[in-house]
Amino acid sequence: MSNNFGLSKYSKLVLRLGLAFVFGWFGYTAFTNPEMFVGLVPAWTGSILPALTLIKIHGVFELVFAVLLLVGWKTRLVSGLLLLSLIGTIASLSYGPTMIRDIAIALALLSVFLEN
Repeated sequence: MSNNFGLSKYSKLVLRLGLAFVFGWFGYTAFTNPEMFVGLVPAWTGSILPALTLIKIHGVFELVFAVLLLVGWKTRLVSGLLLLSLIGTIASLSYGPTMIRDIAIALALLSVFLEN
């Protein structure tokens, strides 16, 4: 019997809220400082839409899904869709600190997806 002071029951909630914060921040920042992300947008997407437009569309996606994570609505679906989106982002990045951070966030999303 472990002595965790009964706190383990909050672990799923804390993880979900943390992820909601991360995606909410990135979604918000896509509107307040989209230029920060321009260098991360693959060049080939320019034939579809301008980079700033894609960043703002993605920002809406992240904000909406951050709110859904925050309120706990369909967390398996929401975490799965965020995970797929993040895998796409990871695939477009070259190895470095940003990729490593995103892999850690992807694993946290996978944890939420598998738990629900």
